[in-house]
Amino acid sequence: MAKFNPPANFSFEKPTEWPDWKQRFERYRIATKLDKDDGKVQVSCLIYAMGAEAENIFKSFTFAAVEDRDKIEIVMAKYDEYFFPRRNVIHERACFHQRVQRPGEKAESFIRAFYELSEHCEFGVTREEHIRDRIVVGIMDKELSRKLQLMSDLTLTLTIQNVRQSEEVAAQVCLQGDTTAARKTLETLEGLEGVEVFMDDILVYGVTMEEHDARLNKVMRRIESTGLKLSKEKCSLRQSQLRFLGHLIDRSGDQSQKFRDMCDEATRRVVAQIPLLKTPAGPREPALWPSRLKEEYGALIRAVELNKASDSDWFRLESNSDGTKWSGVCWVIHELLKYELQLEVQLTVTYPTTAPDLVLPQLEGKTAKMYSGGKICLTEHFHPLWARNQPRFGIAHALALGLGPWLAVEDPRGPLRPEREVHNYHKILLLLCHRGLREVCSISVFPRDQQEVEIR
Repeated sequence: MAKFNPPANFSFEKPTEWPDWKQRFERYRIATKLDKDDGKVQVSCLIYAMGAEAENIFKSFTFAAVEDRDKIEIVMAKYDEYFFPRRNVIHERACFHQRVQRPGEKAESFIRAFYELSEHCEFGVTREEHIRDRIVVGIMDKELSRKLQLMSDLTLTLTIQNVRQSEEVAAQVCLQGDTTAARKTLETLEGLEGVEVFMDDILVYGVTMEEHDARLNKVMRRIESTGLKLSKEKCSLRQSQLRFLGHLIDRSGDQSQKFRDMCDEATRRVVAQIPLLKTPAGPREPALWPSRLKEEYGALIRAVELNKASDSDWFRLESNSDGTKWSGVCWVIHELLKYELQLEVQLTVTYPTTAPDLVLPQLEGKTAKMYSGGKICLTEHFHPLWARNQPRFGIAHALALGLGPWLAVEDPRGPLRPEREVHNYHKILLLLCHRGLREVCSISVFPRDQQEVEIR
């Protein structure tokens, strides 16, 4: 039988963390079958797990009956009252009604916020109606808001479904790009030899450098005469090899198959080292999600260990208490310069059937292969790969097989400022953190050929 350690002692200096600690203890009770034991045993375990100060607080409680001291539900309620003696319902409801969707905020995050904010509003049986109304009023898509307001039989489930579908459609529109501008570009450059146009991408090629430059001059003159503008940051000139429409092209022609073979080999290496997941469950399946989450942590810890062994550590990732929100940073090292990027891993509604969204907010609008909000485009290689391997792939595989290759190919360093210069040091392996996770890696960081300094 598996053994579980109780949560770490409660930090009494931070009473607002009581709900999270209480939830972890509840999971511990269920996992260890403590909830089947006598009430007196459960109360004693609770006080012991909380720490010495909990004993003094317990002694200050007054109970309606002596036997209530041994009832875990009543004792828990007493601690609830102690840490949150008075809740201002008016304030709680004000926060609920003032919440609106923020610029760039995903629908999933926006919807989840109302469930959290309404927890202490005392709406009773009308809670879902209040959440529905606030979603309708607070979404940024005002056209969708007006449409939903006209639906007399609108339910919370139908509201959430419409909001999510609208976001998915908007993402596809971003992928398609501005068709009017694309059509104008195609018409402007039509008939020029050695020129290929697709959407906002223009490819100019030639057998020799002289032929290439001559064709490029014609393209530039056409563009100047029609008033079209180019983004200097997105222009790559005189390249001997480049990616275009998913193909790797050089002087010898299309190298796509070679590139796919290389990707497949890299995939095999990653899968051979990072454990595959066994539980086919997402965050919306509370009975199975804890098991899936434990496997996610195991795979991420293994990925961190592999990075440390290969001296190629490049990310830090943290999650909230229930593993539904992930954020952190990742790095690109180039010519001894370290570029730090904010990173968000957003679990989709259909996760793990579909891959998580990987978001780099700082790069929004700075690279072509990206949707609005900073969500990177991985449709070419990684999404089909995920579809073939789901639900065995997890967050660790998304970072190794999705984000890592994207950063290498897109090369987004140009528009960024380096965080600092990196000399001949081991890159620092940052901890994979989680509030309820006791298994953390011990990290050693030291200059080469110098005494080791251990960081824990």
